[in-house]
Amino acid sequence: MNLKERILAIAIAILFVIFVHYGIQTFYHEPDYSDYCNSTLYSKPYYADNARPYNYTLCQSIEKANQPVEMQCNNAQGMMQYETDGNGCQVATTCDYCNRDYNQHTEKYNRVVFIISGIIGILAIVIGAIILSLESVGSGIMGGGVLTLIYGTLRYWGNLADVGRFIVIGLALAILIWLGYKKLHSLENAAKNPKPKKSGRKR
Repeated sequence: MNLKERILAIAIAILFVIFVHYGIQTFYHEPDYSDYCNSTLYSKPYYADNARPYNYTLCQSIEKANQPVEMQCNNAQGMMQYETDGNGCQVATTCDYCNRDYNQHTEKYNRVVFIISGIIGILAIVIGAIILSLESVGSGIMGGGVLTLIYGTLRYWGNLADVGRFIVIGLALAILIWLGYKKLHSLENAAKNPKPKKSGRKR
């Protein structure tokens, strides 16, 4: 390929993955944190205000009583909420699971994006390598397919176990090697057996 064809292939690859990304976002919305948790921070303050003097002895016993509830909430991936009593002590009230729910829905979203991107990426690589005859366009679609595979894998990479990561990388590598061999093999055959030029008819 000459310089113009290379630029065209790179542009097609970049636009392809952007097109897939926004297409998924348009028809399959990503979870929004504000839909699960409000903007209030449920942090535990360490000092009471002047209106309610801090009773160290009393608050120490309350903090000790909070520990089992805090541990249970933490183990359930929740976020403890507190209320300040008349002595300025922080009393554990309820366990908020908004973070857990948001993370679960985000993980599900990333898994679906990973599957969709994988299917689209593999199809694009196959189409670009085998079906499309124009080299610059075919190479661009192949590059876009590879970038789409990488995009989907990165979205779900943190939730994949080591075995899953090994399988995904192995499958992607096997597909690329197979397609590369098939493409090079067809190019070698075309070079060895060039099509004869049509001769013009004499009148």
